[in-house]
Amino acid sequence: MEKQILELAQKQCAPCRGGIPPLKGDSLQTLFRKLENDWKIIDEHHLQKDYAFGSYKEAVRFTNLIANLAESERHHPELLLSFINVRVSIWTHKIDGMVESDFIFAAKSDQIHANEFASNECPILFPVLVCCARFNLNSVSSTKNPCKMNIHPYSTAYKLLWSFRII
Repeated sequence: MEKQILELAQKQCAPCRGGIPPLKGDSLQTLFRKLENDWKIIDEHHLQKDYAFGSYKEAVRFTNLIANLAESERHHPELLLSFINVRVSIWTHKIDGMVESDFIFAAKSDQIHANEFASNECPILFPVLVCCARFNLNSVSSTKNPCKMNIHPYSTAYKLLWSFRII
């Protein structure tokens, strides 16, 4: 993780008591630049990121880890679990907009994902790429594809291989 996101992740979410304006414009963009990729600002109202997992159980485990984080930080995002995907949407409900705590929570969510799940994806990719290279799958029809049989179509490995037109 980059230094700026680590700095955010080390902070604590501060409870909002209301009466403060939500972040807008340059102050919002300054904090946004500290987050890593894939986070989006939606209508200057909330942060949103979609996480993909290799299985439903991993997605549920991530959802539970984020729920535990929400309880410990007393900052509760909207979580949408959809098969092997989890969408995290964060804003401060009391002011119906964003404050620094939303960015802190986003950084902590990324940290949980990196620590608990990112290493699970890498070991799958190398054997799959070797398998596909070995069978020269560029010239093999998808029905005879020996690699495709054990790769879930929503997995990171499948998406990577598809993006390179290997499968």
